[in-house]
Amino acid sequence: MKKILLLSMALLCMASITVTAQQPSTVTVKKFTFTWQVKGDSLTCSLTSPTGGWVACGFKPTKKMKDANIIIGNIKDGKATVVDHFGIGAVEHKADTAIGGTSDLTAASCTEKDGKTTLSFTIPLNSKDKMDVTMTKGETIKVIFAAGKSDRMTTKHSKRTSTKITL
Repeated sequence: MKKILLLSMALLCMASITVTAQQPSTVTVKKFTFTWQVKGDSLTCSLTSPTGGWVACGFKPTKKMKDANIIIGNIKDGKATVVDHFGIGAVEHKADTAIGGTSDLTAASCTEKDGKTTLSFTIPLNSKDKMDVTMTKGETIKVIFAAGKSDRMTTKHSKRTSTKITL
């Protein structure tokens, strides 16, 4: 009996478990390339578009950009700026911090290279901020993309589109 128990324990010790991380997913829609990956309780993303101006993406809008958690980035005078906004209307958004919310970017950057602007950021799936949407791993959501020709993030977009992704 002891030999069988020891053999069983030895076999258990030799067993290995392989855990594979979720690979990033990518979609290209109308010259916007969006890459995303759920890591724990956060969503890490990048959005690239041919422009020398700003780029933005928004999560789970209800009508155009209304109710979307919108992340906007640009490079101006060599300095990157990335901001967290909320869609307060179908065609209007404001900084979360200006309307009672918080900026919930945990990592953010913006770069320009070869005529393309790339926005990269990480946000929580559930920030508990009233100016952010709650997302869950495995959920299919609508994502909106926009880009402007100007470095001023207050100028109207020159192109926009949307798609659905599964987190």
